[in-house]
Amino acid sequence: MDKSWLFLFPLFSWSFTQFLINLSPHEFKLSHLWGYSILATCGILFSVMIHESGHMLVSVLKAGEWPKRTIYLFGSTGQNPYNPYDLLTVLSGPLFNFLFALFLSLFFLVPSVQITNSALSTIITCIIYFNFFLAVINLIPIPPMDLSHLLHNYLKKKRGNVELLFWAGTITSLVLFTSGIALLLKGRFIFGLWTLIIAILQNSSLYNSYQTKKLQDFFRGEKVQKYMRRNPIIVPGSVSLSFFKKEYLSKYHFETFPVNVAGSLLKQVDISSFNSIPEMLWEEKKISEIAVNCDDCNSLSINSDVVDALVLMKNLQKGCVVVTDNFGNLAGVLSCKDLIPYISTKIDLSPQ
Repeated sequence: MDKSWLFLFPLFSWSFTQFLINLSPHEFKLSHLWGYSILATCGILFSVMIHESGHMLVSVLKAGEWPKRTIYLFGSTGQNPYNPYDLLTVLSGPLFNFLFALFLSLFFLVPSVQITNSALSTIITCIIYFNFFLAVINLIPIPPMDLSHLLHNYLKKKRGNVELLFWAGTITSLVLFTSGIALLLKGRFIFGLWTLIIAILQNSSLYNSYQTKKLQDFFRGEKVQKYMRRNPIIVPGSVSLSFFKKEYLSKYHFETFPVNVAGSLLKQVDISSFNSIPEMLWEEKKISEIAVNCDDCNSLSINSDVVDALVLMKNLQKGCVVVTDNFGNLAGVLSCKDLIPYISTKIDLSPQ
């Protein structure tokens, strides 16, 4: 889960508490209301996870591996990303929300499981509505919603004006932001606040999506071997973590290092793996003990596109990746710094 949930979770809980107070001001104790509200927020969080799990399940069926991803209120990032241009992948998220909403509806339709508690009934109703909202809004072809990826891909193939998609998203953000301000001025604080939050999150996702697609346009068709560093710093697997800290991390300031382990496949080690080891163990532990094999989830082939490298770096939340040759041997390392001069050149040569 993303750290933004540390802010969103209590905000959701407070919003539900205020909603229940306005709905039945004298029916429940405040402690009971907070309990119901936390339960409702867990339902909202679970609904978002259901949506993303729908996308990831298709990825598992097609790629055979369950991806590790960080979940936000709108979307997710992480290793082994799903294909956003595949129809089944796009529709699976909203479909899972529809199915979850139908499942929760059984508590009102089937007499043997009907809920008599009014607060719990209201909470389940809100979660049902939220699932329908999450499903429907992702079927609107406006960035960064799910269906917009399909429309973007279609316009690219037909050489249509892709920029109109992002203008539509920007206008939507402005309408939501204006509506939020209007609701606040009318005294509808909770609805106004959430409308503003959705507008800000939507605009932030839109900006990130736009920047990603611009970079993809810059580097489409370019191969990583053109930009990678062919003689990267290689760490022997036999050195201790303390030696690695002193002689490599402190001197070169890279995020990822190729590791040479005799008689083994090519490995790599990054800062996050190093930082997860307590300092008291640095002297006795060897780099080979924390290094991981280079595979399709954390490295690239020399024949890969730069676009693939950018997507992998974004999903791994790292600024560089290891590049291997056709036999799995080390070919080089590609970092964002290696691409900056080319980006600057492309911008300078673009028509103003």
